Amino acid sequence: MDKRDSFFKKAAVGASLILFLQLIGPFEKPGIFWGHDSHLHLINLKQFEQAIREGQFPVRVIDWIVPGYNQPLFNFYQPGFFYIYLAPKFLGLPMEIALKVTLISLWFTSAALMFLFIRSHFGTLPAILAAYFWAIAPYHILDILVRAALPEFTALAFAPGIFWSIKKYFDARGGFWLTLLAFFIAATTVSHLPTIIIFSPLILFYIIHHLFREKSKKAAKHIGLAVFVGFGLASFFLIPAAFEQNFINTNYLRSGHFDFRNHFVCIDQLFKPFWGSGASVAGCNDGMSFQLGIVHWLTTAMLVAILILRFLVFKGKKPKAQIVNINILSENDGRLFLIALGGIALSIFMMLAVSQPIWETLPGLPYILYAWRFLAPATFLSSLAASGLILIFAGYWRYFAFVTLMLAATIAYNGYLKPLSYVSREQANIIFTGSLSDREMESYGFFPEAAFMPKWTRALPAENDRPINEIKIETDSAEINSATLKAHLKEYVVQVKKPTMARFYTHYFPGWKVFIDGREVRANYDNVYGYMDVAIPTGSHQVKLSFENTPIRTFANLLTIIFAAVALSFILSGRHINGNHLRGGL
Repeated sequence: MDKRDSFFKKAAVGASLILFLQLIGPFEKPGIFWGHDSHLHLINLKQFEQAIREGQFPVRVIDWIVPGYNQPLFNFYQPGFFYIYLAPKFLGLPMEIALKVTLISLWFTSAALMFLFIRSHFGTLPAILAAYFWAIAPYHILDILVRAALPEFTALAFAPGIFWSIKKYFDARGGFWLTLLAFFIAATTVSHLPTIIIFSPLILFYIIHHLFREKSKKAAKHIGLAVFVGFGLASFFLIPAAFEQNFINTNYLRSGHFDFRNHFVCIDQLFKPFWGSGASVAGCNDGMSFQLGIVHWLTTAMLVAILILRFLVFKGKKPKAQIVNINILSENDGRLFLIALGGIALSIFMMLAVSQPIWETLPGLPYILYAWRFLAPATFLSSLAASGLILIFAGYWRYFAFVTLMLAATIAYNGYLKPLSYVSREQANIIFTGSLSDREMESYGFFPEAAFMPKWTRALPAENDRPINEIKIETDSAEINSATLKAHLKEYVVQVKKPTMARFYTHYFPGWKVFIDGREVRANYDNVYGYMDVAIPTGSHQVKLSFENTPIRTFANLLTIIFAAVALSFILSGRHINGNHLRGGL
């Protein structure tokens, strides 16, 4: 590379990196950005942090912003984002700043991992372009600024790391890359289970792509083991979520608004550059955008044309190359791009109503809820496809094409980088303190998600049928002298005038145990609210409600520890074999 070429490359790279800074823009305004799920996530963040500070780990049960509405939310709901958020929060940052730092970090992590993945294949310029296409894609923006889907946004940050670690393992054969692969599998799974389900076929085909070239049984075993260990690391979440789901109202996740049949995409919605802040509804009149992105479509179409020219029209020929050189694409590149294009086609198919029989046949798919979530792999793969365009341009035309595509994506998508609205920190505090009537809570959707309430809770108490605070029991024959209340541990000193059946405003769920003066007693929860009723004899007594691990949770926690040790052992036992690196200097 001569000095002139080096100058153009540095100028192109430097200018492009400035474009990434626009991702910070939506978070500069004071206050908290407000999307579809912001209210629930803000409440859950506060309760999750409180549960950790109270000594609950891993977090499984939380209280709500009003008493009498506790639920085992994080026994089933992906906790990845909430653990990550605690890092800046425990450093002393206020909630608003900690949330913004977390989201910005995840967005740039997503771009960085995409960059590392593509660079391992094609070099720097294609990697920057793919990372930018991935980060600024309409679906990525929709996920965070419209839907406020924080768990899915987190999973999309880690997903490119899965492919990067697979590629680096096949290049270097280091045990470190197997450990990293296990970590990214676990991080994606714990952050958002539907995302790892959706990406699984793509991960499988990408592994097969490498095995087809190397034909190594040992490599296949190592990669398979690392993937297995990755899911094993997520055992503390996966196993209880799978084996204890019969204890919650999962029917709500398959009916009404959450019925996947209501969320197929009409084909024209994938192309329309429409942007909105409404809801996903049945039919074609959705209020939110399901576009892949006009620039993503154009670059994908161009790659299709290039592959046809390279491997069908000019196969075996060497046309003169002045501006473009399609012969630079190897057969291995062709297979990779063919997988990408096939994955895009499959993703589109799974978003359309024609795929409904598959959704109804394959177990687990209905829990993805929204067919349009397949926009995630389609976006990932079309970003990979864009990187292929840079490869074929010769000389300085490469930098021209690079800058042109970067600017095209900026012009097409920059206008979407605006949150729906903001709320002040003071307004958020009103939510956190529970200073809302039932009517206000219902209008804002501030009730706990019914799907994650225990099945014994057949209804939530109305405003006049729940306590003002938890330091109360429903009986005139007893009074509470003192209480220590945590999400997983509630201790009372109770003075009982005569033998009575006391109601404690805690919804029963397997793992809750009741102790009177250190002796376990049986609670009766056969009431419409699933609250625990306990018989207490006359006198002063210490009553403790303790949420403890069931055997399946203990087993799951132990498995995570074991698999963590196995993952670390890869680093110590892995052999380092020099591999071939493809075009690392582009």
